[in-house]
This record gives sequence, C-alpha cells and structure tokens, in this order.
Amino acid sequence: MNVQLSMVPGLVLLAGSALAGYSAIFVPAQNKVQYIQHQIAAEKENQQAQASMVGLIQELEKISQVLPQSPDPSWISNEVVVLAQQSGVQFTSVMQNEPKTGPGYVHLSVSFDFSATYHQLGSLLDKIENSKNFIWLERLDMVAPEEGIAFSKGQLVLSTLYLQPTEEIVKKAAMGM
Repeated sequence: MNVQLSMVPGLVLLAGSALAGYSAIFVPAQNKVQYIQHQIAAEKENQQAQASMVGLIQELEKISQVLPQSPDPSWISNEVVVLAQQSGVQFTSVMQNEPKTGPGYVHLSVSFDFSATYHQLGSLLDKIENSKNFIWLERLDMVAPEEGIAFSKGQLVLSTLYLQPTEEIVKKAAMGM
C-alpha cells in the first residue's frame, strides 16, 4: 500500500505536466493551424475576386470600343449621317436630345426628321443594326407617303450610352461605391 500511495503524487504530477504541455503546446499550435487555414481560404477568395475583376474590366474595355469616347450626342449624329448618305435617306433636321446621366453612364440620344422610301429606310436601319458601333433605335414614327409621292416622312430617335472610363469605374468599385 505504501508503494501505491507513493506513486499517486508522481502520477498526479505526470497528469498535470501532460495537461500543461497540452495547453501550452498543442492548443496554441492547433489555433495557429486554424488561423493559417483561415488566411489561406481568405487569400484564395481574394485571388478569385481579383481574377473576376480583371475579366470584368477586360469585358468593359471591349464594350467601350463600340461606344462613344465622350458624352457628346454628336457622336451618334456623325455616325448615322454617314450611314444615311450610303442608304439615300435625307435628313431634314437633326436634334440632339438632352443627355441623361445614370450611375456610371450617360444616355445619349438624337432625333432625326427624315424623308426616304421604305427601301432606303430599311437599308439605313440595316446599316445601323450591323454597324460596329452600339446604336439602338429608340423610336420610329413614319407617315405613309401621299399618293404619287415615293418618299415618306418620319422621325427616328437613336440612342447609345457613354460609359465612364474604366479607371474611374475601378476606383469607385475599390472604394465600395
């Protein structure tokens, strides 16, 4: 019995040392491993977000190539007048509408009063649709030609968008705006 009682303090000391060693060495090491795993996951997420952002910026730059480089409605006028001349459409008046600003873009539109045959108008609309530039038909009003007259009169409203330069968009996105 003496032998067994004398071993108890040693066993208690051994158990206490093991518990202290576990608390002092293993638990901090496990916490460090969890912290590193969390950092690795956060870095992967960050790299994926950066790759996604690069892809979006490239897409935005590609889109910007078919849009005006300044928020000036005369860009539409200049583009469409050339196409109208190729189609035989005669413009009787051109009116630049007031630009409308949105978040990151400006909506530009121009109203054209015209005189043309249906074929000429169709040719113009086809050229606009197949143009390398992004211009869309917002409205078309047309009056049927009078008897004996081949030309119809009407009005086209054509629009496009001006996007802020990519650098400005990226800065705003980085600032969380």
